[in-house]
Amino acid sequence: MAAVAALDRRLAWAQRCRIPAFLDLRRKIKRHYDAIIAAIAVQRSRHLAETAELTNKATQLTKTAPTLPGAPPPLMFKHPDPAR
Repeated sequence: MAAVAALDRRLAWAQRCRIPAFLDLRRKIKRHYDAIIAAIAVQRSRHLAETAELTNKATQLTKTAPTLPGAPPPLMFKHPDPAR
């Protein structure tokens, strides 16, 4: 994941830094590293679930929305074909 790689780069930079506050911050992050990574993973999966839910709701609305006489048909959300 990009977030984990970015966190690792920041930790590597903080280890080389001479500023005591950054060294202290690095120690705290390393102490809670597993929990931070787990929180990133949970947030990512929650985001994916919310995206799927919103897509389903939008699709349902376009299927059930009444159309006015002479109006073009509603737009349908089509997912890319994985076979292509």
